[in-house]
Amino acid sequence: MGYVLIFLTVFASSVKSYCSKQISNTIETTRDAIRLNIIRNALCCSISALIFFFNGQNNFFDFSPAEFCICLISGSSMAIFVVCWTLAMKTDAYMLVSACGSGSFIIPCIFGLFLLNERFTLFKFISFA
Repeated sequence: MGYVLIFLTVFASSVKSYCSKQISNTIETTRDAIRLNIIRNALCCSISALIFFFNGQNNFFDFSPAEFCICLISGSSMAIFVVCWTLAMKTDAYMLVSACGSGSFIIPCIFGLFLLNERFTLFKFISFA
């Protein structure tokens, strides 16, 4: 099942990249990029909420303070990322932006090994490859 999820992730990322490149041609200012990404993320949140509620989950806001802080930091980072990424896609650096985005997984992997005592398994190695 993990390989199917990896394939779907790569496919969805490719579609997102293509659409983002097409959309980036229409933006002119940082304000346009922020507005665009607010709309795009609102759609993502709506779809996620539908999936969540159709799965019968009822503990939506059952977070510890540490988990809430992690979500806050993650959400803030994602907001900065999508605006900067959209503006970078507007330039001719499409492949560089895509390659750097793809390669950025290495940093959390290294931190996970040392700070979270994660094990490096064969499945993880195959996934990285």
